[in-house]
Amino acid sequence: MNLFKKCFQTKIRFYLIGIIFILFLGSLFYSTLKTDDDFIGEQVYWLNKTDHVKSELMRGYNNIGIEQYQSVFHKLFIYQGAFFSKIFGWSLQVLHLTTIFFASIFFCILWLFLKEKQNHFDTGTFLLVTCIMFCFNPFAEYLVSFRPEIMLMTLGFISYFFIDKYFNQQKIIYAILSGLFAGAAFLTHLNGLIFLIGGFLILLYRKNYKVSIVFGIAGSLVFSLYFLDILQNSTISYFLYQFRHDPSLSEENFLWKTPFIRLFEEHLRFFHSPAELVLMLPLFLSLFFVKDLRKTENNILVYTLILLVSFALLTYSKTTKYIIIYLPFLAIIIANGWQEIENKAKSMRFKWFFRISLGLLFCWGIAFSASQILIAATQPKIQITNNNIAKYIKEDHSRINVLAPTSFIFNEIKSFNRIMTLNRFSFFIDTHNIPKMNFSQLIDSAHFYQINYIILDRENANYFNVTQDMKLNDKRYSFASLKLEKTILLKMNYE
Repeated sequence: MNLFKKCFQTKIRFYLIGIIFILFLGSLFYSTLKTDDDFIGEQVYWLNKTDHVKSELMRGYNNIGIEQYQSVFHKLFIYQGAFFSKIFGWSLQVLHLTTIFFASIFFCILWLFLKEKQNHFDTGTFLLVTCIMFCFNPFAEYLVSFRPEIMLMTLGFISYFFIDKYFNQQKIIYAILSGLFAGAAFLTHLNGLIFLIGGFLILLYRKNYKVSIVFGIAGSLVFSLYFLDILQNSTISYFLYQFRHDPSLSEENFLWKTPFIRLFEEHLRFFHSPAELVLMLPLFLSLFFVKDLRKTENNILVYTLILLVSFALLTYSKTTKYIIIYLPFLAIIIANGWQEIENKAKSMRFKWFFRISLGLLFCWGIAFSASQILIAATQPKIQITNNNIAKYIKEDHSRINVLAPTSFIFNEIKSFNRIMTLNRFSFFIDTHNIPKMNFSQLIDSAHFYQINYIILDRENANYFNVTQDMKLNDKRYSFASLKLEKTILLKMNYE
């Protein structure tokens, strides 16, 4: 029995589509705050308001002028976010919808790609690839977020789509289009450089030497737009200084040996948790036990290998969310591998072993998505919580400076004069090996930056040992406990 055909070429597939659709709708309905929604969302807000990017959240950090003009950011991603926010308004939901927009484009391109591969693929493969991607936890999580990985994944996959068309039809226009989209991926996020490297090297591998140069020129021309706003608002030296002292980087990122250390540590990204293990198991089975896969899909295997190696050399972080960038290629390899196994493998034990590995991936993915929806459904919306806290501040908000959790910008950034993040004095200190700041030092910093109120949620209150170190007779501040919002509110005194 061919289980692939049983599941994906019969009426059963419609039930699977229904499950994916329900989970996707649920993630839309419960649009909660995700990693970096606030930091990156703030950049969009200031771009629309002041015509350039800056960060009040990180005011004063490293004295790099980030509160005046921020030259290092995900250029194309921020500009598209600003475009949609200009039309529909700036909010967490609108920012999330921009990511979903690019995900929709991706699945359309995926359909076209697989359709053109009809000698090896069919409509069932599209459903299988989609299932694999949705069942990878970071993809399901960041699909409804405001981070550049989904957009980067889409542009990178479109670049490969046109390279594949070039290999099939030998028309130079497809190589140029591939280069343009690879450059756009690089412009979206600096990690997108891997698609320029991948396209250039796969063309060299196929001995298309002149075409590889055309590809590289097309991509470089698009990426050159990265420096346009820098030249308008500042200088290249200003950019280089900010880049070297960026909050997300440290000195070790600029050492010559760092890329080689990263390469040998890259396995940590793929074996970080069960979420990655259940994806890696069917992938390894496809790669090591399906010989025909290396013959029929040699281009995509070589291209994916180039992406993996170049990404390992270039990227400082081993976070698993970056797997999203090349997830489509992994999913296609797994999908094609299963078809090869179902059609040609003689061992029923091996067939069932592969089926079980896929079953684990599907079960894990569905359970994770369901749990995320349940968690989100029981949490109050961040905008409502922030608005309730803001009501305790009776003064004119347009004259008030606040030190608060980063998420407080939704949607209070529109009403307060300035919002600085507590992460400026906690997370970014810890990650750069700076001595931890105590509660008294936090109060001194608040006075230095002319902060009127400090809003401390439970996490930050614990970090700064507020309950132990706070003194009721300290004349620098007055204290209030907001039990309903589980928040401590401190009013700074300047008399």
